[in-house]
Amino acid sequence: DILPINPRRVREMCAHLKILGLVWRCFCRVDIISKHGGKDYLRFMYDHGLREVLIGAESGSQRILDNIHKETTVEQNAQVLQWCDEVGIRCKLSFIIGLPGETKETIQETIRFDREGNPHTIQVSLAAPYPGTFLYNQAVENGWLVHTGDEMVQGEGFQISSIAYPHLSQQEIFEAVATFYKRFYFR
Repeated sequence: DILPINPRRVREMCAHLKILGLVWRCFCRVDIISKHGGKDYLRFMYDHGLREVLIGAESGSQRILDNIHKETTVEQNAQVLQWCDEVGIRCKLSFIIGLPGETKETIQETIRFDREGNPHTIQVSLAAPYPGTFLYNQAVENGWLVHTGDEMVQGEGFQISSIAYPHLSQQEIFEAVATFYKRFYFR
């Protein structure tokens, strides 16, 4: 998931990929890109076939990123997105709606961040409190959990919102995903 974490290994791999003339894509964290040379690191990988990265931005709200202990910033996400654009790397941002502290306002912040950053594509998911995870324990402890186990997926296989907050309903969280996609793809 985080191939760029080891620059030595990336250089070795890139040498082989360039010989083969292959293009590739990977997942990466913005803090890792920044730590290992930023735009220059991305350019090196581009010169060796990298054409697309998927970045788990999660949210356009710093408060949400802090709540989930992401240890990245909205500014880092924006900077790496800009670098990718400048270098020629397609960028797919991944977001999660319904994380702890989510409000109608933070959802709008995230949508605004996404539209202003203008990635090539997006992926929007619902917060999934799977049993045994920190989010699940937090949801149970705070009374946010609406569904568990098999109830987390509709009969057709679609994920449903399993969390609700006193200020944000399960339905509002679920509908925010469709709104997010519409605002992005019809921009």
